[in-house]
Amino acid sequence: MFGDTENILEFFRSMPATVCILMVIPLFMLSAPAYGTHDFPVFRMQQFDLNGIKYGSRSAAINLEARSFTSENLIRRCAVVRASEFSIEQLQIALKNGLSALLIIIPKDLDSIKDEDLQHYVQLEQDLLNAEDLSIPVYFAHENEKLNTLYEEIANAVNGDGAASALKAMTTVASANSFHFVTDGGESKALNDFPIISFTGKLSGQGMEDQLPTVAIVTHYDSYGVVPQLSKGVDGTGSGVIAMMEIARVFSKLYKKSTTQPKYNMLFLLSGGGKFNYQGTKKWIEDNVESAEISLLAEADYVLCIDAIGKGQNLNLHVSKPPKEGSQSYSLVQDFQEVSRQLFPDSTFNVIHKKVNLAEEMLAWEHERFSLRRLPAGTLSYLDKPRNINRGSIFDKQLQMESLSRNVKVLVEGLARHIFNLSGKSYGEHFEIFNGEVSPDIDHMEAWLSHLSSEPRSQQLITRDHRLLTAFEETLNSHLKEVKRITTRAEKKDPEFVFYDVYNAKMSVYSVKPALFDLFLAAGVVSYLGLVYLVIENFSLFTDILPKPAQNGRVH
Repeated sequence: MFGDTENILEFFRSMPATVCILMVIPLFMLSAPAYGTHDFPVFRMQQFDLNGIKYGSRSAAINLEARSFTSENLIRRCAVVRASEFSIEQLQIALKNGLSALLIIIPKDLDSIKDEDLQHYVQLEQDLLNAEDLSIPVYFAHENEKLNTLYEEIANAVNGDGAASALKAMTTVASANSFHFVTDGGESKALNDFPIISFTGKLSGQGMEDQLPTVAIVTHYDSYGVVPQLSKGVDGTGSGVIAMMEIARVFSKLYKKSTTQPKYNMLFLLSGGGKFNYQGTKKWIEDNVESAEISLLAEADYVLCIDAIGKGQNLNLHVSKPPKEGSQSYSLVQDFQEVSRQLFPDSTFNVIHKKVNLAEEMLAWEHERFSLRRLPAGTLSYLDKPRNINRGSIFDKQLQMESLSRNVKVLVEGLARHIFNLSGKSYGEHFEIFNGEVSPDIDHMEAWLSHLSSEPRSQQLITRDHRLLTAFEETLNSHLKEVKRITTRAEKKDPEFVFYDVYNAKMSVYSVKPALFDLFLAAGVVSYLGLVYLVIENFSLFTDILPKPAQNGRVH
């Protein structure tokens, strides 16, 4: 025994170093791990409850192997797909086949999408928002060079799903790299007692306030889209916020001076939760119409809601009940039409009548909240139908400042003629009340546009100390009187709305060998060690076959 050991050691000492290395290297190659990591940000799809109905993706955590969406086996897998190559019909089939998570790659710059391709993206977004029982996690990621490379590797990875035989499938799977996706956000949790913040203020007319007529200006500030973190709502209804701020600014100058202070009150409501069936507006109505005995809102001549007005050539006033001839509502509509005709002959001001559909879970327009309480109201928008991407989409990222400026001009001039009782009076074709220093200022509007488009305004992201709310409050306080915060919370027993956390996450990608590879590796290591054992046990046979080590320059 000891003699064999001495012979073995003598053999290795006499062998060239390269031979020894070649014998040891296979061990390191077999035992060396094959993995790498890559992290990138991902954005989660909407998740909320409204009136007892569950919307959006109902799960958030991912810890799954990644596969191409076209793979035959998606059970317990996270599929990766480009939005341009994806449809809701494909998703429905994949869900039936066991899909457990989905990552959708979208263009980095949504504004760069060509018009002919935009319809596909918009339709996909609406289909996802309307999908029922979407229990799996759904995330979105902006494409970049690294992610594109990863996508191609996953898509081109050889897998055993379609192998001709079981042996071929096993060897194919064992030799291929696989990618494992893990998110760091954990599972989503309900945000109980989440506050929706709204703001109200007023400009009091000359005389006894409670004896003067009142007009209310209403809009909501929150945005909406399939991904909260990507929803900026520049036109719908960022344009409404800009218009309200400009209306408050220019009219406050008239109300500050007794010589130009009209005998008319103006109420303002900048509400939250507009995209969630107008929760902030609903609260305001309850406080001022249903609960209060006397309020300016309950006696208002008209409630003018402003929606998307940042594009288009024309303006439409959507109403649930056409204004009666001779009423204050009818007079206000005529003032708007007259201003539009005189100052912008190429534009038109239309009235579109649509009854409130009580069978629908979601109201079509904000003014319908007031119409349900028999208050005269209408929603102003360049859109002729309520269902439009500019009222709730991640692709709503632009507006036309020329159109917005023109529409704001129609608003302030029409309101001024009504408030100062100038309806039907002839002051010339191009008569303007707001001109010079008191005219709408495009610089102010562009400043607000820059502010509103700098970050998403999905309601779930707007906490009570959000800087956007601070900006709203400070601006309204500088123009209006008695500015107040209104806090809306869902009832605990039967909540009308419930929001959930986990809006974004870090996706970690691990490139690893599949579990079957570990089995093959273990078998290889055992075989190698067995071979080494046999060589050592039968070393005397090898010494007889192999050439003798050189002694004094001779080989025996």
